[in-house]
Amino acid sequence: MNAIDFNNESTASVTYNTGESTTKTGSGTALSSPTIQTNYFNDEIVHTYGSASTISSVTKNVNIESTSTTSTGFADEGAGGAPGTGQGSSLTATGGSAAWVGETFAIIADQPGCSAGGSTQAGACTYGLEVPPSGNGYVVCCNTGTGYGETFYATAISQAQAQLDAHSQSGSQKVIVLLSDGDANIDGPDACKEAIQNAENAEADGIWIISIAYESSNNSSSSCPTDTNGSNGNTGTYGGHLSISALCTMELISHNPVSDPTDFAGLSTTPETGTGYKTDTTMFSAMKNYCTSKGSNPASDTGNTGSRFYNVVTDSQLADVFAQLGESLSTERLVSDAAQ
Repeated sequence: MNAIDFNNESTASVTYNTGESTTKTGSGTALSSPTIQTNYFNDEIVHTYGSASTISSVTKNVNIESTSTTSTGFADEGAGGAPGTGQGSSLTATGGSAAWVGETFAIIADQPGCSAGGSTQAGACTYGLEVPPSGNGYVVCCNTGTGYGETFYATAISQAQAQLDAHSQSGSQKVIVLLSDGDANIDGPDACKEAIQNAENAEADGIWIISIAYESSNNSSSSCPTDTNGSNGNTGTYGGHLSISALCTMELISHNPVSDPTDFAGLSTTPETGTGYKTDTTMFSAMKNYCTSKGSNPASDTGNTGSRFYNVVTDSQLADVFAQLGESLSTERLVSDAAQ
């Protein structure tokens, strides 16, 4: 199911619309975003803003990011309640006098009959690929206290693969771009290695996976806590089988025996099933050795392979990566039959 409630198409910039995200544009110091009508119960109402100047405040502000010349803002209004009625107010922001845009989204809750606004109780609403709270059958990880909203990107990879398989244009190259610090920390033992396993499945399907490690830890003792062997203060009783660092995980998501068999001589090029290298010390050690060979601060891979890895630590580097990706992925190229 699509995460965004957009059953009814419209291209008009209006203040009231049914379903899909709507947009307002203008110029000046007062920014605003549209109201919206939802199609599903307990849609989450989210407002975003962008300005060619600075934004000094946003009603119900969650976050503002600014440079010397531009800024973006984000406001979460909460669950909209019953469908079929106008939801949300035209939230406002204040900024410098410049061109601006405001957009509103309605995000569908991932289960019917959920309880809006709950954070830890069973049955609370969750949205998109957010991890459900403890009490819904998920185990609390890493002594966070609630287990709510933790990082689990293995599902993001598998869901992206499913969406590409279902909706991509025939003959086009399917691509997944994963941006994360790589520190998966919930949803069962070996959450980091599960992401590598899901990446292998996607790459065997002809999908390119571009992984962007952003400020990722190269310490396997302090990152990817669900993957460590046994229990300790960081993992509670949630230990997995074999330790791995967040940075190594992000490398292996884009470079592994399936995507780059020449770099992993002797290892199977067929995606692992079951526990795989979660418990296979020989195989897993060989994969970790690949990370070790790249050093403690591996450089970004810019080779023309079907899967790529970027290691960034600053906002400016991150902006450069997306500029490179925008250019490289929009270039015409021959696509192999395996990618169709």
